[in-house]
Parts: sequence; structure tokens; C-alpha cells
Amino acid sequence: MITQNKKYISWHSRMITWIGLFIFASPTFADSYNLMIGVRYTSIILQSVAIGLGVALMLGSLLKFKRYGESRTFMSQQSSIGRPVGMLISAVCLLCFPLVINTLRLSIFGDVSPLAYPAMSSPESNQMIKPVIALIRIVGIIGIMRGIILMSRAGGEQAQPGSIGKAMLHIIGGLMCVQILDVWNIMGFLFSFTIG
Repeated sequence: MITQNKKYISWHSRMITWIGLFIFASPTFADSYNLMIGVRYTSIILQSVAIGLGVALMLGSLLKFKRYGESRTFMSQQSSIGRPVGMLISAVCLLCFPLVINTLRLSIFGDVSPLAYPAMSSPESNQMIKPVIALIRIVGIIGIMRGIILMSRAGGEQAQPGSIGKAMLHIIGGLMCVQILDVWNIMGFLFSFTIG
């Protein structure tokens, strides 16, 4: 259990380090315009990674279905169909990733544009709020992808207890990062503070 937590922590620290190096350490991100261009390219890369992961999970699920079919032919009762089905559903979610994010966003937050943000009092903060929100959304998209991949591992015979809960927390947390302004407004209504 301790070694698995260390792997989990090291994976997250490596991901955060690479995102920081990729986005913040580059001298081309000196102003908000260049930062928005970098975030746009990062989102294109993340879409390509989601498609690649979806194809890999699809092929993996087909191989697991093949093993399951062969084991059922020889009357083995040791295997379960949960893992290949979970991998197949996760592969479809990753292949249709923008549609999945939009469906989650609309089902929880309603028909609200995620690009609408309140105007700040100073023009400098108005100029820098868009890249900051875009970076938070990128982290949210990565969290949703991680949750879908954790969900694909949850159906196996040797799955860890609580893996579905971890996957759902990643998906919900990522969705909250994608809709950060709505979450901020909800927290503002709950705790009586305002933006600006």
C-alpha cells in the first residue's frame, strides 16, 4: 500500500513538474497572448493524447476479451468480464473526450458558457485572468483523463478497494476545474464573498 501511494505521488509530482516546465519556464510565455497560444497548443496535444490512450485501451480491451473467450472455452471460472468492459467504456470515453467533457459540464452546471468571466476592476488583471483560467482548465482536463484511466482499471479481479472512488474524485475535481468560474461563484454565494 505504501509503495502504491509513493508511485501515485511520484506520478503526480512528475506531471506537475512537466506542466510547469512546459508552460511557465518557457520564455515565450512572457505575456498573456503568448500564454494563451501555448495553452491552445497544449489543449490540442491533450486531445491527441486522449485519442492515443483511447486506442490503446481499445486494443487492450480486445485482447482481454479474447483471453476471456478462450478461458470460457476451456471452462475456467477464474476470469471476469468486468475489466475488459471497463476498459472498453473508458476507451470510448477517451475517443469522444470533448463530447464527454461537454456532457458532464452540461449535466452538472447547466447551459452556461465556460468562457464567461466577470470583468475585473483593473485592465491588467482583466488581461491575465484568461490565461490563468485556461491553465486551471488544462489541469482539470488532465484530471478527467486520469479519472477515466483509473475507472478502466477498477473492474478487474485484482482491483484495489476504493479505486472507483478515486476515479470519481478525479473526474469530479477535473470537472470543477473546467468550470472554475461557476465553482467560484457557488463558493461565493455559500460563503458570502464576491469577485473583484
